[in-house]
Amino acid sequence: MNKLKNHSVIGTILKFLILFLLISPIIYFSFLQVRKDSLIEGRIVGHCDFACFMIQSEFGFIDDDGSCWCSIGPGNFMYIPFDLEELFSNQDFDYE
Repeated sequence: MNKLKNHSVIGTILKFLILFLLISPIIYFSFLQVRKDSLIEGRIVGHCDFACFMIQSEFGFIDDDGSCWCSIGPGNFMYIPFDLEELFSNQDFDYE
């Protein structure tokens, strides 16, 4: 009876380890993708924040198209019509 109990415990541990080894790379690469997306979003927000500062307003938001909007008063927003990606081009960083 004791050998059977030890065998089932070892089997359970092996199943857990195999499951862990299969799931770990998926979680790891998911975190890497989230980090990459966050860096890109942070860079774009930083550029928009600076552009809004240059026109003496505050950063509002970035819409789904990636366009920058500055807050020029309570509830009033202004679209920045120039291409921030081209304006702040950096050879070391790619938005794709």
